[in-house]
Amino acid sequence: MISKTLMLIDSDTSQHQMLEEQLSERHYQFLNCASLQEAVVKSRHFSVDILFISSEWLTESSLPTFYQLKTHLPDLFTVLMIPATQSTESLNIPVEDIDSYIGKPLLPEMVKITLRQAETLLRRQQDADRAVRELRRQKSFYQHLLNG
Repeated sequence: MISKTLMLIDSDTSQHQMLEEQLSERHYQFLNCASLQEAVVKSRHFSVDILFISSEWLTESSLPTFYQLKTHLPDLFTVLMIPATQSTESLNIPVEDIDSYIGKPLLPEMVKITLRQAETLLRRQQDADRAVRELRRQKSFYQHLLNG
């Protein structure tokens, strides 16, 4: 099984242990960040596949840092954690920048479902990337034959 890396940005540490246990069962590496700035720094040293970020970190002033992280990790599957009392309409972030939403407090079954969703999308992206590389290889081969 290929190991994936999940990064968490959340000031509420009450559920970190549950999340970390679930991730270790699925062979994930777990990176905990105290801020978006720390996440950007860690993203330079780790290949991160999935980001769980609490909605409290996505304010108007933090969006440039969030987009810096997304630019550095263009295939990052982003999960926004939202308290049950908050609606998605109250967020100041374009919906296309978020791949999935999950309620807080985190429920183990919802974490499993979200991880499966992320794994499926990441696998499809990898398959598409492989197909593009193969088409480029074939194109190069045929151009070589024609120019022969």
